[in-house]
Amino acid sequence: IGRGLEFGMAIVILAVMMDRFLRALAAKRPQSIDPKAGFVARHPHLLAGAVFFAISWLLTLAVPALAVWPKTLTITTAPFWDAIMKWVIVNWFDYLSAFRDFVTIHIVNNLHTFMLFLPWPTVVAAMALAGWQLGGYRLALLPGLLMLAIVAAGLWDRTTQSVLEMAISVALCVLFGFPLGIWAARSARVWSILEPIADILQTIPSFIFLLPFVMLFRTGVFTAILVVITFAIVPAIRYTAEGIRLVPAQLVEAARAHGCTEWQILKEVQLPLALPQILLGLNQTIMMALSMLVITAYTGVPDLGLDTLSGVMRRDFGKSVLAGLAIAALAVISDRLIKAAVARIKERMGTP
Repeated sequence: IGRGLEFGMAIVILAVMMDRFLRALAAKRPQSIDPKAGFVARHPHLLAGAVFFAISWLLTLAVPALAVWPKTLTITTAPFWDAIMKWVIVNWFDYLSAFRDFVTIHIVNNLHTFMLFLPWPTVVAAMALAGWQLGGYRLALLPGLLMLAIVAAGLWDRTTQSVLEMAISVALCVLFGFPLGIWAARSARVWSILEPIADILQTIPSFIFLLPFVMLFRTGVFTAILVVITFAIVPAIRYTAEGIRLVPAQLVEAARAHGCTEWQILKEVQLPLALPQILLGLNQTIMMALSMLVITAYTGVPDLGLDTLSGVMRRDFGKSVLAGLAIAALAVISDRLIKAAVARIKERMGTP
C-alpha cells in the first residue's frame, strides 16, 4: 500500500504541476514586445533557462549526485502507510466486514432482484419515452434502439448489475458531492482545501483506489461501489462549485438587497441558474463511473466490466468488444438524455 501510494502521488504531483502551469499561462496577459529589439531582449526567460540548463549539465559531470539522487538519501513514507493499513485491518476488519455484509445483503441484493424483475420491454420503452419527452422522436430512437441492442446481445443480466453499481455510486456521489460543491462555491477557504483533494482523486491511478479497499472489504460489489465513488465524485464537486460561481453577482446582490436570506438566495437564485452546469457535472460523474467498470472487474463483480476484462485475458476478442460496446451504449444514452435536459432548461431560462 505504502509504496503504491508513493508512486501514485508522484503522478499526482506531475499532473498538478502541469495543471497549475497551464492555468497560469492561460491567465497571463500577453506583453507587447518591440519587434526591433534583439533576441536577448525578446526572449530573456528562454535564454536564462538555456544558461541554467547548461550550467546544471556541466555540474553533473563534476558531481554525479546531481545527476542521480543517491539511494542513501531517499526518504520514504511507505512503512508509515503500511503500518496504518495493518492496524486498521487488525482492529477494525470484523466491524468493516459486518457493515459490508449488511449493505450487500439488505440493500444491494434487494435492488438487484428488483431490477431483474423489471421486464426488458418496459425498460426499453422507458428509455425511448424519456428521449421523446426531452428531444422528440429522433432522440427517442437512439436510447430505445441501444437498449434493445443490449438485450438482443444477451447482456441484459450483466447490464442490470452494471447499472445497479452505477446507480448506487452516482447517487452517493450526488449526495455528498453536490453539498460539498455548494459549500466550496460559497467559501474560498473550503475550496482551497477541497481543490487539492479533488486533484488527487482525479489524477491518482485507479488501481491505487482498488488495493486498499480490497484489503479492507475483500472483493465484491460493495468494494466496487467504493472504488467508483472515490473516482467519480470529483465532477459532482467541481461542476457544482463552478456553476454557482458563474451566477452573476448582480443577481445575488439584487436578491440580498430585497431582503432574501442566504438560504433563499441559494434556493431561488443560485441553484436554478446553476442547474445546467450541475447536470453537466452529473453527466461527467456517470461517464467516469462507467469508465471504472473495467477496473472494478478485479473485484469479481459479474458485470460488463468483468466480461470486458475476462475477454481480454482469455483472448476472446468478440466477448470483450461486445461488453465494451454495451458500456459505451450506456454512456451514450445517459449523455444524450442529460444534454437534452440541459438544453431544455437553458431554453426555458433564455440563456445560451
